[in-house]
Amino acid sequence: MTAHICCTSTLFQMVFRRSSYLSPGGAVRADNAGSLAGDKMGRVRLSVLILGLGLSGLVAGQDFVGSARCSPCHSEQSRRHSAGMHARALSRAENSRMPALLDRPVAERNGVQLKYSRTPEGWTVEAQLGRDRQNALLTWIFGAGMFAFTPVGQREGRYFEHRVSWYSALQRPGMTMGHPASMPTSAAAALGQPQTPETIFRCFNCHATNVKPGPDLTAMQPGVQCERCHGPAGAHVQTPSPANIRKDSGIAACAVCHRMPDENAANKTAPEQADPLSIRFAPVGLMASKCYQAGGALTCITCHDPHGRPLPEKPEYEQKCQSCHAPASLVTSKCPRSENTQCLGCHMVKATPLPGLTFTDHRIRVYREGWKR
Repeated sequence: MTAHICCTSTLFQMVFRRSSYLSPGGAVRADNAGSLAGDKMGRVRLSVLILGLGLSGLVAGQDFVGSARCSPCHSEQSRRHSAGMHARALSRAENSRMPALLDRPVAERNGVQLKYSRTPEGWTVEAQLGRDRQNALLTWIFGAGMFAFTPVGQREGRYFEHRVSWYSALQRPGMTMGHPASMPTSAAAALGQPQTPETIFRCFNCHATNVKPGPDLTAMQPGVQCERCHGPAGAHVQTPSPANIRKDSGIAACAVCHRMPDENAANKTAPEQADPLSIRFAPVGLMASKCYQAGGALTCITCHDPHGRPLPEKPEYEQKCQSCHAPASLVTSKCPRSENTQCLGCHMVKATPLPGLTFTDHRIRVYREGWKR
């Protein structure tokens, strides 16, 4: 997977004037607006953020009932989930924050101009390179905004990943991760990268629920909803029982989308050395850690509430560390930190592999001198 990205401060500038742009040459085509497959499809790399979601292990069925059927019995989990990031992993472009964030033209220093507009067909973008102009409909926004928002659009029956994403930490647009930094050869290329049906299915299937292979998206529920992890709940709603609902709690359940380690990786014990960008895939680092390998009891939900938002404060996480590493059991060391606090600052540091993207290194360890974030 490529990971070309350039600092937004050098590639992009916002043009600080309101745009009254109207799409020239007639309306933007909205054919296949509810479809995963057009007649011609290219390739997409939704690496996010966004960030980097893998193959799905859940096959869509006929007995999906929707998250609203879960809340009467599981009200507390439903409340936390609806306020979390997973529930907002995918949204329709016209209902998202993106039209407000990209309400002004974006100018690349290589001469590409991008203008965004609301039209009767939806949220649209026009790319201009010299005299060449092309427009397209932006239909979906991938990402909940914790790191970034990435638009996915349609043009002439084809899905494409937009060249520009919005990076929350930078509060400005920048090159979508995985896109080449070289100058586009045409206005159409400046719109973004086209996708294959197989790739876009994987992307939708990790950002949404009840995604069926093929062109029909009408049954899809945007976001990672209850049945994306627990499976179709029709039988469970009719006859509630722990036996007829999925309740996987192991790391593999999360790694379906957040990535398992590469079996062919050059360095399995220190994956970030072979691929610095692998730090964004928490299961990859965690499974290489001694804490995980000590018995496999450590999983994602040891520290993270699968139904809620990530904890904003470190003390709650450090209490998890102390459940295994009690101060009385620690070997005396030269570490100047307290043995009761600041665990993460030493053993799970923050790293910024790309501008605007900061992740926590989950390969829990003692960092050696010379390690670069």
